[in-house]
Formats: sequence, structure tokens, C-alpha cells
Amino acid sequence: MSMKELPNWLVHNKGFIKKIEKLTIASVVDQFPSVKASHEKNISDSDISYLLTCGSILSQSNDELCQDAALRISQYCLVNSFSAQRKDSAALILDALANNATVALAIEKGFLSEGFEKRLPIAGQLETMKRKIENTIEIGNDKFIYANKFQSEFWDSAQQSEWISISAPTSVGKSFILESWVEDYIYKREKSLIIYLVPTRALISEVFESILTRLDPNRTGVINIQTLPLRSAYDNSCLLYTSRCV
Repeated sequence: MSMKELPNWLVHNKGFIKKIEKLTIASVVDQFPSVKASHEKNISDSDISYLLTCGSILSQSNDELCQDAALRISQYCLVNSFSAQRKDSAALILDALANNATVALAIEKGFLSEGFEKRLPIAGQLETMKRKIENTIEIGNDKFIYANKFQSEFWDSAQQSEWISISAPTSVGKSFILESWVEDYIYKREKSLIIYLVPTRALISEVFESILTRLDPNRTGVINIQTLPLRSAYDNSCLLYTSRCV
């Protein structure tokens, strides 16, 4: 069996399924004290060691089921009173998933000490450094963002293809990376016209404010953004008198 096939085999392994179900039950019971487990929910130290190893393997896969299991393992280890070393291992899983927001939240909530990368073995430090380099995206020529796997794949595809279609779960960062692409596209072109469609009318104001804050935070008017339904009467000067329109 190749390393590429290992995560998919592992996530369907009966022994792993039994332990991840036990961890999931324990996690739910810990979050909701009124919920009572129908059987023993305690997870042994050896179980945690095994699951952290599994989480490290599963985090290398792009399969949603594998990533979800890795995230559950990492989250459980971070919020429970395990050693700092175990918590660092859980953070490394999140790093492998490029889930930077969760790492930052864990530090903010006090579940993880800052600078976990420096506490990792040399191999782990090199691994995190490599991922940061691979997932760092330059916007314009003086701004950088650290993307997750989905965002990095989107960016590469958008740069290489004339058109793309994407589908991803909620909270993966679709809006953020799309707005980053819009910012980069406008920055690199003297004249540009972009049409941004949203699925519901309720999102129009939210997207408008988000893009305006990103592209023209000082409200100078250098970027002309029109919405439909229009805030005011439609003015063709958007195309005639400004070099950048969204």
C-alpha cells in the first residue's frame, strides 16, 4: 500500500472507526454536560497517542472524510487537559490542514501556547516552514496571505485557466480568497471590469462592504462599485471615467 492510499484505508479501518467514534462521543458529552453517554466515554492515553498518529496521516489527504476525522482529533486534544507536547502535535495536524484560523483561535482561547512551531522537532519545523512557503500568496506586490489548501488550489487554478468552477464546504474561505483574487486582478491592471454575482439579495450589502473595505478602505472613490438593485440611478460613467470598476 502506498502512502497516498494509506489515509483512505485508515479512515475505513474498523479499529480506527471504533476509536474515533469513542472520541466523538466523549467530545459531545464534554461540550454538553446534560448529555449522558450510554457507555464508558473515557479515552486512554494509548488511544490518544494512536489517534494523534492517525490524525497526522489523515491530514495529508484531500478527502473530506479524512480531513474531518483529523480535525476532530486535533480539536479534542486541544480543548482537553493533555500535555503541551500533545497539544503541539494537535496543532501540527491543523497546520498540515492549513487551518490557520483554528490555530490562532486555540492560542487566543489559551488552549495552545504561542510559538508551537519552535517547540517541534527539526523535521516538524521544516515541514511547517515548507507548507508556509507553498501556501503563501502574494497580492499585488507588497501584500501576502497565508492560504489553506483549498485557497491555494483555487489560486493556482485561477492563474492557469481562463475559467474555473469550484465547490467547497462552508467556512473553507471561498469569499476571502475570491475577494483576494479580485484585489490582485485590479491591482495588476490599469483598467478592469469585474462582475460579482451572489446567490441571495441579502448578501449584496455584505459583499459590497467587504470588497469596498478591501479595495478602497479610505473611501477615496478610486474604485467604483455598483450593485443591483442599484443604490442610485445607473451611471455609465463607471465605464468612462474610472479606470477600475467592480
